[in-house]
Amino acid sequence: MSKQMIWGWLVSSLGVLVLCFALNLHGAAQGTDESVLVATPTEAGIQIYSVDVFGQESLIRTLTEFRVGDPNDQDLWFIDEPSNMTVSLDGTQIAFTAQRAGEWALFVYTLATDALQEITLPEALIPTWSPDSSAILLTVGSDEPPYNDYVYDLVEQQLIQLTNTPQYGERSFRWLPNSSGLLYVGLYRECETCESMGQALYYVSRDGGETRLLSHAAALGLQDSYTSVCWPTWSEPNQRIYYIVGCVGGGDSVNEYLYSVDLAGNNRAEISTGLWSRYPEEDGVKTVNIQPSPFTTDVYLTVNSQGGYGTFYPNRRILHLQAPDQISTVYEQTNQDEGLSSSSMSPDGTSIALVSYGRGSGIGFLEVIDLATGERVIGRDSTPLEVCGASWIDATMLFYTVDPTGQCELYFALQSVWVLDITSGETQEVTTLLGNNVWMLRQVVVTSPVFSRSM
Repeated sequence: MSKQMIWGWLVSSLGVLVLCFALNLHGAAQGTDESVLVATPTEAGIQIYSVDVFGQESLIRTLTEFRVGDPNDQDLWFIDEPSNMTVSLDGTQIAFTAQRAGEWALFVYTLATDALQEITLPEALIPTWSPDSSAILLTVGSDEPPYNDYVYDLVEQQLIQLTNTPQYGERSFRWLPNSSGLLYVGLYRECETCESMGQALYYVSRDGGETRLLSHAAALGLQDSYTSVCWPTWSEPNQRIYYIVGCVGGGDSVNEYLYSVDLAGNNRAEISTGLWSRYPEEDGVKTVNIQPSPFTTDVYLTVNSQGGYGTFYPNRRILHLQAPDQISTVYEQTNQDEGLSSSSMSPDGTSIALVSYGRGSGIGFLEVIDLATGERVIGRDSTPLEVCGASWIDATMLFYTVDPTGQCELYFALQSVWVLDITSGETQEVTTLLGNNVWMLRQVVVTSPVFSRSM
């Protein structure tokens, strides 16, 4: 089935795309006018609404020249992936890319003035706002060369090229908190004619004027690991970037090492013996995410593994790094039905939400762990099953997406958005009146990936 046919089905069922920002259910419960933005693909175009927590919607604008899916009309703009639509962190602007008659453009919609700006692009790119909402990162959205990444500066109204590697695509871009530059993972080789090469961590200024090598995996001399780099994550209290060396896909059992580096390139081993060395009886010991505390120097790792304890079932853990090689286990569940799919820390750094995708098996669920006690604040029976992802609103509230098929893809399945109060344990669907096929917008969180592309 083509994307266009699938989207015809979505339109007939009033599918919606949630563009979520700054929703605080506490305030809404007290009668304030907190709301979310949603977009609905219709035959008249893409309609953007403001919807409050009670399901009351107000039409903001109909983008009459835009559709979602594969292009089939040379006079209309088509958004390839609706999840690529993104809202600025201050909630005032929406950015998305679209194609028409083979041409690509970036569109920036300003809510206050009802203005829609069009910027011509050289290729298909994926937008992500900077933390200060003054610039947009544009990363390659294709697996085919050329692999060039850009920043569009809204103040200067200038498209700036950051990378130029025709045969290799950089990945794992992260904005720094002050929006002055970005981190990314690229290739490194000693010389242009050298055959051996590995992955490296780089810094690039937002104006593209400076690219700086921070660390390359091969130079660390790890004999039981691969020269790959993953999860570069900024810690504001430490003023360092934490990253994993030796991360690979599949079921290979290799040692993953945690390192950190500052912006001057000073590297430090944080777990010098590697993660697999901590659990030698288990297989596939892999990092799911690095979660630095926003207010202290503490760093947490969420980790998956398989086997041990006489079984081959998944294990999931939260590890606490207080200082180099000072590690303790905050939370541990062994011999489980599912391993971790994603994790995210609450804005105050006190809790971590863990999501396990069921993939249609009826066991995908959400947990919330108190980092001080290691106790489950929210267990797997507190929310509907087949949870796809979670996004914190504040220290006690989060949104999560439910897909009863477990596919977690809007093209193929129905979805709904729910809200959870971890203090009371109360949860409810917030998109009931909008039908199905809804999901939340990607948001910029500087301690998490903003975009990753497979190698």
